[in-house]
Amino acid sequence: MRAARSAAAAARGEVRMRLLGSSGLFARPRFGAAPPVASFLLAAAVLFAAAPAAAQGPPPADMLVDPPQLVAEPSRAWGPRGLVDAGFGHLVALIHDQAYEELQVQFSSDDGRTWSLAFWEYNVTQAPAICSDRLGSVYLVWAQDWEPQRIYIRRSADFGQSWDPPLLVGQPNFLAGPPLLACNAAGQVFVLWMEAVGASRDLYAAGIDFSSGGAPVVAKLNDAPLADPQPALAAGWGRVGWAVWLTDPPYASVQFSRTRDGGATWSPPAPVPYPSILERTAASPRIAAQGIGTAAVAWLERPLGGRARVYVSSTSDGGVTWLGQPTQPDGGSCSGGDETLPRLCLGSAGLAVAFGCAVDPGRVTVGTNLSRDLGATWVYPSPVLPDDEDQRDLVALALACDVGAFGHLHVAACVEPRHGRQHFVSLRHAMGDPAWRLWEPHTAAPDGAPAQHGIEAVAAADQEGRGFLEVNLEESFAVGVNGTTAEVRLDTAEGPPGAGESSEPAVTGSGWPDVYAAWVYSSPIETPEILAAVSPDGGVNWIRSETPVAIGDVGAPALAAAGRGAGSPPPVLAVHTRRSPGSGVRVLDSAVSYDRGRTWQPAGQVSRTPDQGDIAQAVVCAPRGGPARVYAAWINERGEVRTNRWAPAVGWQPEDVRLDTPAPRTGYASGLPAIACDALGNVCVAWEDHRTIESQVRANCSHDFGASWQPLDVRLDQADGWDASRPALDADGAGALVVAFLENDPLLGRAVRVRHSCDGGATWSPVATPQQTYQLSARVDAAIEPRGHVLVAWTGDGPAVTVSASADWGHTWLEEQSFACSEATARCREEVSAELRADGGASLVYAFTPAFADRVDIRAVVSRDYGASWKGPFGLAPDGGIGHEGAGQLFRPIAGPVADAGGPGGPGAGDPVTAVWTAAPMDGSGSADVAAGRWRVPSGLPLEMRWLRFHADRLTLEWLPSPPEQADWYDLYRAPDGGPFGCLARGLTSPTFEDPERPAPGRAFFYVVTGVGPGGEGSAGRDLGVSCEPPPPECSL
Repeated sequence: MRAARSAAAAARGEVRMRLLGSSGLFARPRFGAAPPVASFLLAAAVLFAAAPAAAQGPPPADMLVDPPQLVAEPSRAWGPRGLVDAGFGHLVALIHDQAYEELQVQFSSDDGRTWSLAFWEYNVTQAPAICSDRLGSVYLVWAQDWEPQRIYIRRSADFGQSWDPPLLVGQPNFLAGPPLLACNAAGQVFVLWMEAVGASRDLYAAGIDFSSGGAPVVAKLNDAPLADPQPALAAGWGRVGWAVWLTDPPYASVQFSRTRDGGATWSPPAPVPYPSILERTAASPRIAAQGIGTAAVAWLERPLGGRARVYVSSTSDGGVTWLGQPTQPDGGSCSGGDETLPRLCLGSAGLAVAFGCAVDPGRVTVGTNLSRDLGATWVYPSPVLPDDEDQRDLVALALACDVGAFGHLHVAACVEPRHGRQHFVSLRHAMGDPAWRLWEPHTAAPDGAPAQHGIEAVAAADQEGRGFLEVNLEESFAVGVNGTTAEVRLDTAEGPPGAGESSEPAVTGSGWPDVYAAWVYSSPIETPEILAAVSPDGGVNWIRSETPVAIGDVGAPALAAAGRGAGSPPPVLAVHTRRSPGSGVRVLDSAVSYDRGRTWQPAGQVSRTPDQGDIAQAVVCAPRGGPARVYAAWINERGEVRTNRWAPAVGWQPEDVRLDTPAPRTGYASGLPAIACDALGNVCVAWEDHRTIESQVRANCSHDFGASWQPLDVRLDQADGWDASRPALDADGAGALVVAFLENDPLLGRAVRVRHSCDGGATWSPVATPQQTYQLSARVDAAIEPRGHVLVAWTGDGPAVTVSASADWGHTWLEEQSFACSEATARCREEVSAELRADGGASLVYAFTPAFADRVDIRAVVSRDYGASWKGPFGLAPDGGIGHEGAGQLFRPIAGPVADAGGPGGPGAGDPVTAVWTAAPMDGSGSADVAAGRWRVPSGLPLEMRWLRFHADRLTLEWLPSPPEQADWYDLYRAPDGGPFGCLARGLTSPTFEDPERPAPGRAFFYVVTGVGPGGEGSAGRDLGVSCEPPPPECSL
């Protein structure tokens, strides 16, 4: 039993200590043969008193942020030297002034929007190198020109914000090139450098295990002289590292060496086999590694008198065997390779290679290819730059792969035109579809702004499919970072005045990670239709549906995904209006997609009762989890509130149901109702009611999945004689509901009121008023989550959007916070969307129109603590949300934004909120278009703690500290050998703890540490059966 437990602990990166008599023996973490990345996240330790066990569609229309966000102000010849995604919205950039031998390390915590200086290093003679595990740890290596020269490394464990003191790696006699760096999520780092030995060079590698605080282990790799100026380095999983280099001619060959023990030993140099040709020259190889034994190598090769070619070979067994014959990713499409070294990376969808193509002497382009079998075969070569005769030279090429779920590839290229001015073009590619889409090129702007200086381009990719580009700006060598926005144009309706218009957008994230959008497209010469698009990756890429949702006199779509079936995608419902050809009355109709929005088919009429008159629009709701259901509610021309429900294989019920209690006065409901539902069977609908002189807010609820409803509707506002209007509803998924509405108040203007229910709407709390200042509020939205947090946001006659939050189900409220729409604006647009997750993530999406109404700006603010504090606002669409088409013309808002946060969140997650809106040119020169955007919403749940171990004193536990924006404190648990875990310490603010108690001889203590943030306690990696944290408050009225 103990051996089995010990082996499992070793595979999870646990630490164990044994006691022999009165002395202790410290053992470093051990890792299994092929652990997943996640296995390095658990922070667990074992204190033993026994012997240790043995170790065991169409491409997106993404645009660059314009202008680039400055990292370094114009001063001297700063050059971009490195850019990494540190994880969860954090970037780290290196800026090097080689003339003055100075290095800046800058970090950003908001996707590159703003930057701060981490530290400044002097006497940096060689180009520095940087790498990241994308989980918060960042490593930096550089050389200083002392006597002898010195190579240093520093580590940051908090996304680049603070750094450990420099660690000396090596002291070469004469460094023959910049040091190289590779790292992985296990805390293993490798450094590679060359020392000049006369006319030749020797190659050295150092391995450093930061997870156990180990010292650098240095080894010489080559057994024969080499003249390769640019060797390459890569890290696999665990303690695996690779190095490749080129041996001296005339028998030049690509050599490799591999370590499996963190650099303590390296395999003897061996060639990457390929047919021997004496009359040729080869250029330095590049390498990418994955897992324990997988690696791919690319190099340039030129037969004497011939054109350069790109070759690729790979191994999946640690270099024992390689491809029988190297393959050519250009497929013969290039008449010859450019002298620029190829770039390659291993991502989620396969092996990607980017390379230069010499189309003819003095003319180049850039190509790429993708292989799903490690280079044995290739999809097809894809040019990523147009074949332009003006492109004289490829100055720089950078490639980055996304290793997350989305599998995207990013390339940055710097091309020098024949007229001598260099410019950057950044490109982005979804690996599943080898068609490239050009991002906006950064050349001379229409107002005469200078082009980029073109010294170097550095690309980075994050795990949400976005790309970032670090560039030089020409004026005084300022450095900026550009990144893709999530702004994507969804329609293709372009044309002169009178062309097709897109309007009435809708969005849903209830089918996460699929996000769906729909809109109405109409033109004077075409039949109106509802079009749709789906994003399979949370709003990054969008694919247009192959068929329209509906055709005819249709309008006002509403969307919902009806929960996932076993092994199949969820059906997606679109409820929309349609004018009946016979009666001319506008009824409610629907369409359904069973193939993730690719095609749509009719799903039947929703409004079944005759003589309802025109129906303007419906609202829909689909519970997340539980049986697949979609509920629709609407108000007809007769002022009646009605509902119907849909289920797979059943469709809509044959009769819709009236929800408002009939009264002597008919036609009293108005506006658009609000709806909320959960997987427990609760469904509630609220509406604005005019059955008396003053307007009221009333509701009706069902507790059996819409099969039956309360016999009488319920009035939610309580102030007789004061008009109430515009309700908003939300459900927490566990039986609680919140309703917010507006009500006239002599002291507060048109005030925001809130009530909540703990039993699915059967009973309601007294009215609460989160609004604290006078305002004529215009629209309100509300959100609730299962731990008792409630969020309310509203707009009104002031130039701001206002928000308030509650942590006790709405009984008490924090002080309201406001976000100005603009210094010069008269007011915000009415639309506002509030979203709240159980992990503490919260967002507000809103829009404003400046004073002259010449454009619309879509903005968001985000929170990780349920709305107690906020970051932002973050802009997205300064010209109306249709990118940079039309040479920067101004747009006016048409509709939206409508927004939905589909992702469930979780520890360290950044599941986004997605918005859809329409806008049209102010001058009437084009049609109204529809666009989508997304913002990362941070999580308040920390990631699993890492690298829990005993200090050298054998008494003190220590672990890698969590970044401040994740964990506020730590909880420590202990379990006796074979016993349950118990809470040992709560609220630790330092990542250390000394346990005075020792296990009895022959027994053991097991330790686990967790981080606690505003969203609660992060994962322990296992079910502990106990928590140091108190339970959240139960819902009460």
